[in-house]
Amino acid sequence: MLYKGKKLILDSFRTVLSDYSIDVQDVVRSAILDDVDISSYISSCKDNPYRLDQIRLCIKEGMPEEILKLYNGSAIYQIRTLKADGVDLTPVVKQLSRGNLQDTYLLYLLGWIKDGLNISKLNIAIIPQQLLPTFDYGLRCGFDMSKYNNGRSYSPQYISLLLQIEKNKKSVSSLLSGEWSLDILEVLSSFSKTSDSRWENLISNIDSKISKGRLEKLISLEKQGIDVSGVQRKSNGIYVLSDKCLDLVLQAYSRKLNYKLLIEQATSEEDMQDMIDRMEVANRTRVGGRIRRY
Repeated sequence: MLYKGKKLILDSFRTVLSDYSIDVQDVVRSAILDDVDISSYISSCKDNPYRLDQIRLCIKEGMPEEILKLYNGSAIYQIRTLKADGVDLTPVVKQLSRGNLQDTYLLYLLGWIKDGLNISKLNIAIIPQQLLPTFDYGLRCGFDMSKYNNGRSYSPQYISLLLQIEKNKKSVSSLLSGEWSLDILEVLSSFSKTSDSRWENLISNIDSKISKGRLEKLISLEKQGIDVSGVQRKSNGIYVLSDKCLDLVLQAYSRKLNYKLLIEQATSEEDMQDMIDRMEVANRTRVGGRIRRY
């Protein structure tokens, strides 16, 4: 083992390393006895003999080079402990090969590996630090968190609401843009307890620009079994039927009027109200012994 051009042997290593602490010298002594070359790590560990000793043991145990690059001696020790317990270190090496991780990330990574959580699809290095607890919760609940590991700047509240929706076994694929307001996601989270068909019908007919008020009206219609695709049609990017029209549709439904005709033919609130008035008059007027209905 050579250090700065000088061979480190038992008779001379303390002289060569006289500027280093006794602790560092003792680690080097152990390395000489073990025939383990730690020369390339001595300078970087001048003030960290514990890390140097962990590196020595890693080399002795044949650990991957990615682990030797860690700055945290305690993390190296934890990884050695995992290996001693028979844990496959492939996921650790894979994550470390993407770059050195800060201590906070290492803490979560090693915890997930120790507990046998599946992180094979994750790139931990790009998870915003504020989301680490949220990812931890999701992984421990058995969710595939890779869909949130896409570089977008979600807030913890955003992902938490999507996870609530996922808990109700509903797809969140259309909500992953990060553009939906938390108010809207809270309403959707509550509605996600509904049937799959109602969920899919609602979610396929809205976008992130929808107002909370309109969304709540659409949900009221869906809960009555009214297909909202018709009331969501647009002209030049504007809803043909206003929010007030949605109230009128629900009103017509409750009065057993032909709400489908309203949705199909009305083009404004005034038009819809006029149609409702005529329907009610017709239902009260008997023609030829029958009630004429729309």
